[in-house]
Amino acid sequence: MIIIKFKTFNSDVNESVLPVVDGEFLDKAIERCLDGRVDLGDRPAKEVFVVLVNGYEVESDLWTHVKTRESDNILIAPRIKGEDPTSVLRTIFVIADPIVTGK
Repeated sequence: MIIIKFKTFNSDVNESVLPVVDGEFLDKAIERCLDGRVDLGDRPAKEVFVVLVNGYEVESDLWTHVKTRESDNILIAPRIKGEDPTSVLRTIFVIADPIVTGK
C-alpha cells in the first residue's frame, strides 16, 4: 500500500491510499501517486517529499533504482525542513506510527 499525506494552505490533511504495483520503480510509483493529486509547480518531488519504504527512508537519488513489491508499505510525506533534528524525527514518528501499528 502507498499512503500519501500532505496539507495545503486551504485544506485539511489530504491522505490517499493507493495500490503498490509489483516491480514498479519507486520514482514511477511516486510520479503515478502524485499525478493529479499534488501540484508541485516547477519543483521536483524530491525537493518536496520524503519517501519511506517499510519504515526506512529511501534517498531521492535511489528512487530510480528501487523496485516495489506488493507487500511494501510506502509513505510519501512532505519533507520537513528545520534546524532541530529531534523535532523532525518526532514528526516522522507521529506520521509513521499509525501506519506501523495500524492505529
